Amino acid sequence: MDPKALLLRALSTPYEALDPRVIDFAGQSTSVQPVRPFLDQCRARLESAGGAGLCAVLEEWLVPDRRFDTAWDPIFGTVRRLRRDKTTEDLERHAATLGLKLHAEGFIEGEWRLSLGGQHRLLWGTWLLPPAEEVAVRARSNEVSLDLRLGDAIRRVEGRRSGAKWVLDGADPLAVIEDPRFPVAFLPPSLLVGSEYDAIRATVATDVPDTFRAAWSEALTLLSQHAPRFSPWVKRFIRNIILLRNEDGALRSNSYPDLPGQIQMSMSDNPAAIAEMLIHEACHQHFFLANRFGPVHDGSDDTLYWSPVQQRGRHIRYILFAYHAFANVVLYYRACRAAGIEPRDGFYEREEPQLLPQLKELERPLRESPALTPLGRNLFEPLSTRIH
Repeated sequence: MDPKALLLRALSTPYEALDPRVIDFAGQSTSVQPVRPFLDQCRARLESAGGAGLCAVLEEWLVPDRRFDTAWDPIFGTVRRLRRDKTTEDLERHAATLGLKLHAEGFIEGEWRLSLGGQHRLLWGTWLLPPAEEVAVRARSNEVSLDLRLGDAIRRVEGRRSGAKWVLDGADPLAVIEDPRFPVAFLPPSLLVGSEYDAIRATVATDVPDTFRAAWSEALTLLSQHAPRFSPWVKRFIRNIILLRNEDGALRSNSYPDLPGQIQMSMSDNPAAIAEMLIHEACHQHFFLANRFGPVHDGSDDTLYWSPVQQRGRHIRYILFAYHAFANVVLYYRACRAAGIEPRDGFYEREEPQLLPQLKELERPLRESPALTPLGRNLFEPLSTRIH
């Protein structure tokens, strides 16, 4: 068995021990590797937009041992996608987003100016900057000054770091939940630029109501006290959330491999449902990371297997993708019930019997297909063993 594939068993379920070497390798493959080709690809265009200083900042990032928890972020996925798809759309905006991310994390100091190629809103940490067509940055480890030009007007934003947090004057704070067990920020509609958001943009919540905040706190308590293996599993990879209004009563969640660390989830006042959505999307994040190490199938099986989740035929990769998430959700149900926890509405007792037949349907091709690689089998088999 490939030793790397065995190491990656830990990405199948939180019941497998995580070797630190997995995260160490992931930190390099996720953070430094995508930036070098991106910089090579866009340097001339950035310099023509006045961004020579920004190029110097990005160069400074290209050293070993960068933190994985910084790099598992949508902007690093975007940089990887731009190179893969050979596209230059909104290149200046993406480069500025990456530069501001590195400054706000306190890694790199610098001064630079960049024309953004259009009107955009950018982030500094958990602060939404005013709309701008050009940005000028003077960043130090604990303070920042930004001049944002829109037309003939220039707005200055200044800020200081206090501990791990930035406080900015002239910018808008994102909605956040600052629970020390798992602090998160919620993205507003104004940041959701791109066709991948077209289907949800109109349903994105513009505030985070107190009922959701209270249910979020109860969900974290549920995980930490009654399903403790899933608590670090959730916190490891989720960075920010797009919160969706729940207008038809159906709970939904989603993630995209090109946007690591970012998830979508429906607003709910049910702590058990919130915990389930977090676990489900954390599973997808672990699956996306596993795919950075190699393919989960060898390409020899083109069969479209029936997916009871999607109600249509799906490739073996997506059968594994679904099984990986829903099997872990069932293990979460069982952990809570073993701890004597059952929501008043019988959430676990109701949901598990509905999922088990679907898992059985998904499991059949995963057992029978010869196409799964050692990596794919090590994502599937530890789960299957525990489910049965």
